[in-house]
Amino acid sequence: MKKIAALLLAFVTLFSLYACNVAPMPETEESGTLSDLMTGIEIEIPSDLEIELPTEFGTELPTEFGTELPTEFGTELPTEEPAPEPPAKTFPAVLGRGDFYKIEQLSEYRYRYTFYDRDGNETLVEEDSRRYYLSELSNEMVYLRCSTGSKFYDIKNKRLSGQYFGFETFTTDGLIFYLDGPWNHRVLVVKNLFDDSLYYREYDLGLETNKDPIKNINISDNKLFLCYYEKGVAEPKFTVISLFEEKGCYFTDYASIIRLADAMGYTLGYLKENVDWSKYFWLSNQEEQELFDKLVQSQESIGCFSQYAVKDLNNDGVFELILLHGYYKILAIFTTVDGKPQLVDHYWEEKQGFLDQRGLIYTVDTSEEKTRVFRVDRLLAGGVAVENQLCVKTELIESMPPIPHNRYYRFANGEWSLILPEEYDEMIGKYSYPGYHTTRDCARIAFNALSYSLDAAQAFSKNLLRSALKDELLVLVAQTGELCHLSDYQVPTTGKALSEIEGLRYSFVDLDGDGVCEVVIDCGVLLLLRYENGRVVLTQAELSKPLADQPAFSPLTLPWEAKISPEEAIAIADQYFGGVDGAEDAACGTRYTIRLVLREEPDDGIGYYRVAVQMESRKTFGDVEGWSDCFDVEFSSEELLVNMMTGQYTFCTGRYGRGK
Repeated sequence: MKKIAALLLAFVTLFSLYACNVAPMPETEESGTLSDLMTGIEIEIPSDLEIELPTEFGTELPTEFGTELPTEFGTELPTEEPAPEPPAKTFPAVLGRGDFYKIEQLSEYRYRYTFYDRDGNETLVEEDSRRYYLSELSNEMVYLRCSTGSKFYDIKNKRLSGQYFGFETFTTDGLIFYLDGPWNHRVLVVKNLFDDSLYYREYDLGLETNKDPIKNINISDNKLFLCYYEKGVAEPKFTVISLFEEKGCYFTDYASIIRLADAMGYTLGYLKENVDWSKYFWLSNQEEQELFDKLVQSQESIGCFSQYAVKDLNNDGVFELILLHGYYKILAIFTTVDGKPQLVDHYWEEKQGFLDQRGLIYTVDTSEEKTRVFRVDRLLAGGVAVENQLCVKTELIESMPPIPHNRYYRFANGEWSLILPEEYDEMIGKYSYPGYHTTRDCARIAFNALSYSLDAAQAFSKNLLRSALKDELLVLVAQTGELCHLSDYQVPTTGKALSEIEGLRYSFVDLDGDGVCEVVIDCGVLLLLRYENGRVVLTQAELSKPLADQPAFSPLTLPWEAKISPEEAIAIADQYFGGVDGAEDAACGTRYTIRLVLREEPDDGIGYYRVAVQMESRKTFGDVEGWSDCFDVEFSSEELLVNMMTGQYTFCTGRYGRGK
């Protein structure tokens, strides 16, 4: 380009010089245009001619602004910092661990599952391309689940079950319930998880095949409660199937009462009225029939049984069983007399019961028209008798002219006597007015009666023992007959209280093979905690065999206190779930926020935080700008149990769907 420009410039220059040296021609009529004048003129440019540009202004472009880009922000264009590459995965990597298992990732699509016995010895190793999520159901079984099916590891017998897909539910005593057969003829199978020869039955119920035929299933007191869809029938049907021989004894201990109340509530949930109870429950005598009828009255009026609580209401070392609907509505109160449960009282809509922290029983009775009776009673030691603290009555009276007002009475010495409103207010003021919050606070040791997934006897005794380890309950010292908190117990060999001894260890142990665990405490000597007839009893352990076949001991401090804080538990869970705490997402007018929170339910075992994945959703409505202040809170099925003492964690499936 420079050479061409130079040639053109030279041509113009030569032409200008030539035009200046040639005399002008006279103007004639024949004179034409410049192109006409140039016709016939040939100009040759020597090939060796060198032409330089004028140098008045220099040979370079003006440099007042410089020849480079402005340097205020550097000499290079701004560039974004490249995102740091994620660290390369290293294998094997530990994904999770529990008391009886460990999960490792060997490669991108290969996993190793190592299982341990109760002494911590390695018993079984399985490798698989599938990613299973493991959780410990109890000291008996580990549950493995993935999208293509589930397996079970038997801790005691050190064996792994086959793969089960599409099963409905299972029990920790080894039974599993699932559908089998061709798609056009499905049957319900009930079998032992590991051995068909121990138990295997098929039930041909005419199940619907073009949809999920099992609507709901529950197991309680050796009975299968089944709600299902039958072919050609739009409404679901309900049936009860006895899995074993009928026992007919429902009030032998607290655990059997819990199972019975749970089964009754489940039946009421599907058969709202006109229930033929004799079809589902066979009662052995008239006494049980009367107790059964009272539970029916309570559940039909207040609502189905859903929770239970245990509390020593009169501080005599015998724990009362409190059946609840929710966390505050009391269905019935039982105590133990001579090793057998006895009913203290039951409640319904017109006669409601409440508790306070002192163990007082409040009753509000409105069964009589325009009358309200308010009682406060204290349960006496060693029986079902109560000592009345207060009994007053309010009666609505209509006078002339009809202006309603109240009359107040007090019951004393076997008769009602009229009292002034001021006296009534003074009497009532001495007691906490009964309400839902008082019962809820009293029943703080409340546990969910999940008889469909955990045997009630096992759950009940373990919960009492856990509470004793936390100093929430008094224990009975067998040698002396005294009541004390576990931390205050003086060990005979050392003369020290358990709270003063370092290196304490404990373990849940089923010593007699009855399916109910005891607690063995190692403090130099072995101490034994067991549940007996409504009490937690402390004795020195006399073991007929060593503890080689029992779970590994865990550290214990008395009074019990955590070494891992709740904030640390949240951080451990956040790392496990991949940093989801506080993450937000939005789509279609909805904004979601994921948070990790501590569940309010009691921990599973001694010293476990239950960290749940919670999702908060906010929505916009119509043309309203901004996000609604009211938002839904839901929990996912993913939860992590974090040990308060060691920080070890175990993945588990959440028991509840919706949150607060």
